Parts: sequence; structure tokens; C-alpha cells
Amino acid sequence: MKLQIIPEWRDCWRMASWVLAVLLMLLSMVQADVMPLVQPLVAPEQWPWVSGGMAFAIGVLRLVQQHLPTRDAAQEPQP
Repeated sequence: MKLQIIPEWRDCWRMASWVLAVLLMLLSMVQADVMPLVQPLVAPEQWPWVSGGMAFAIGVLRLVQQHLPTRDAAQEPQP
């Protein structure tokens, strides 16, 4: 199996699954610092469910068709 980069890789920041993956990464990085601040809202034993839910959403969003404008269409002036 050969892995290939998608043709729209430069526009990945527009993809919902990529944005959610970055949010999950940032949440994981600051979890120790943020945990005391949000502990009244989210119990520590619920954090795995939060991150697991986000990971599941990433998988679902990868299956959803996303209609991104092409680079050529984005660079054309609008009348």
C-alpha cells in the first residue's frame, strides 16, 4: 500500500477534521495547566471521554465530503 498526499493538502487548514485534530492536540498539550481551571466544569475522569469524543469526531469528519474551493477558483477575482 502506497500512501499518497491528497491533492488539496495546502488547503488542509480548511478541513473540519484537520482543525479538530489540531484542537485535540492543543487540548492534550495544555490539559495539565487547564485542568485546575475547568475542574468544576469537567471532572478529571471525564477528560478521556472528551478527547475520545473528539477523536471519534475526527474519524467521522474524514468520511464526510467537504467541498473546498480550488486554489484556482480562490485566486480568481470576483465580478
